[in-house]
Amino acid sequence: MDTEDLLTERRWPGYRALALESGVRSCVTLPYRRSGIEATVSLFGYRPGALERSVRGPVGILVEEITTGLLRDRRYRAALAEVGQLETAALQGGHRPGERHRHARPGL
Repeated sequence: MDTEDLLTERRWPGYRALALESGVRSCVTLPYRRSGIEATVSLFGYRPGALERSVRGPVGILVEEITTGLLRDRRYRAALAEVGQLETAALQGGHRPGERHRHARPGL
């Protein structure tokens, strides 16, 4: 969704009425995809065309940083899950986490 002035916008009549009633005159929704993460950021302005410069500057940087943080968090959680699985496997094999497994040599 992107409009410079909801007063002249003809799309989304239900949203348009609610937004104008709240004082919103312009809006933009920015979709962002990166490495399997999808995010959207919506901005609302109280003046027509108020968001035009924001979208290209600070807001774009903000969306990039948020998405990078979400991706980092997803990777961190996946690593924690893998550590948990490895610890469970080691315990089921009769070994404590961090303990080196010693193989008995045949004939000794």
